Parts: sequence; C-alpha cells; structure tokens
Amino acid sequence: MSPVVQKIHVGRPWVINCSVSGHPIHGVHWRKDVDVLSLDGRVSQISRDVIRIDPVQREDRGMYQCIAYNDQDTAQAAVELTLGDDVPEFQETFEEQTIQPGPSLSLKCVASGNPLPKSFVNISNVKTEDGGDYRCVANNGVGEVSHESRINVLGPPVVVRRARNVTVVAGDVLVLRCPVAGYPLENIHWERTGVRLPYNHRQKAHDNGTLEVHHVERATDQGPYVCVATNRAGQTAQSTVIVRVQGNE
Repeated sequence: MSPVVQKIHVGRPWVINCSVSGHPIHGVHWRKDVDVLSLDGRVSQISRDVIRIDPVQREDRGMYQCIAYNDQDTAQAAVELTLGDDVPEFQETFEEQTIQPGPSLSLKCVASGNPLPKSFVNISNVKTEDGGDYRCVANNGVGEVSHESRINVLGPPVVVRRARNVTVVAGDVLVLRCPVAGYPLENIHWERTGVRLPYNHRQKAHDNGTLEVHHVERATDQGPYVCVATNRAGQTAQSTVIVRVQGNE
C-alpha cells in the first residue's frame, strides 16, 4: 500500500491494493482506523487484496490497514486517505430568533470542506435597527454555500439604512427589500404614487417586505417606491427607493 498518504477528491473512486507476498497466505483482514472495515454497496472487496470505495465521501477519510496472516506470522501495511479540494457544506447554522435590545449577538456558521471555510458575525450592544435578514456565506475557493435567517430585535419600526437607488433592465425582474426593522410588526407594504402594491399581475408582495415586479417596463415601473412598516401601536417607519429602468424606450 504505497504511498503512505493518498489524496482523493470527494465523489471519485478509490482503490486500495494490499500487495501480499509469501506462502501460504491464509487471509487478509482490513481495518479503518481502529475498527473492522465495514463493507456495503459503496465499499466493496474486489479480491482478497483489493478494496474499492466508489464514490469517496467525507466520512471515508482516515487510516486504512491491511493485515495478512498465516499459521506462523502476520504482516501489515497502512495508508491514510485525505480528501482533495471539496466544496463546503454547512454543519452548523444560526436560526431565526427574537431578542431584546442591549446584549451581544453572535451568529456562527460552521462548514466542512477542504480548505476549511469559516464565517462569523458578532454584534455588541444590539439595537432595534440591527434586526433583519442575515446571510452567511461559506466560500473556500472551490465552491460556495449560503444560509439566511432572520433576527428579530424587539422595538418600534425603524429604518435600518438609507435605501439605495436601483437600476434594472427592461424585461428583467425587479426585487426590492424593505430596509426596516422592529418587532413585532403588524404590516410591511409598498406604495407607488400613493397606491398600495400590488395592483397588477406583474407585482408580487411578500410578507417579509420584499417586492417583486416581473417583466419590468420603463413607462410604468420607473420612479419612486415607498416601503411602509407599521406595528400594532400604529407606529410607522418608511423608506423610499428610486427605480431606474434601462432600455424599453
């Protein structure tokens, strides 16, 4: 079994060949780490001296050992399987939560992969305006995964940031997110020229305050959009974004 360390990419097959010499050979035992190697549909013993793993998975990494024996003696050899570059996969993520203003907040995403990706967010002295959707991205240069969840901070509606003007190409989908926080909120809606949206089949409003406008048209969809958030006490916060549409003259 040579070389002593072999690197295989996840998803690829791997064949372990235990070259045995001498006579007679009564048998060969296979072990992974400290346990007897378990055979299944993915891990198979092709012959006495050969094991095939297809496809290799993350849990396959470790030390493999073959032990040949007869009535007189035993001989053994070992090889370590390490994983090649592998896209990340989340093992731990943060969930939606509701908290009071004041304490610290730590959001952590733990991902597997090779190289190992890491992602952390720490917020001290949490304020109402810190509430909203948080997105964790793990990228190790081989691939990328993301996770998004909402953090609710108790308090009245408040604008968390100044809305940026948006430029969209005619015919594309316009997506607007309402930059407000506060919890609990009774309602989040969008208005255009004083009229509440949606008012046609191309517009779709989501409960989280996101507005979609499909097949954007310059003549009818360009201009200011106002997002309004309201709580049960009647307190409101609003933010305006200017949409510019390119093309469709």
